[in-house]
Amino acid sequence: MNTIILYALGIASLVVLVSGTLFMVVLIIYGIQKIWAKVSACAKNTREYMEHRQDYILYKRDYIYWEESKRAKADRCHRCEYRKKFMEAEERADGENHP
Repeated sequence: MNTIILYALGIASLVVLVSGTLFMVVLIIYGIQKIWAKVSACAKNTREYMEHRQDYILYKRDYIYWEESKRAKADRCHRCEYRKKFMEAEERADGENHP
């Protein structure tokens, strides 16, 4: 009777050890996958940036040019409106001085 209990306890302890080991292996693999997902996305983005760096620099240069051009056009339009208002005011003033 005692030997049956000892064998049952021995088998139970082996089952617990094996299942615990499998659980730890699964947790380690899961952790590695999580770390790899973060690292690989970063590595992928960095690699793509380095491969297309000239395109990015060209885009930045073009974007700055577009913004400066847009600002210059807006300033020019603002000056045109100011000039137009000034000319209208001047014409009104001339109209009042000459009957």
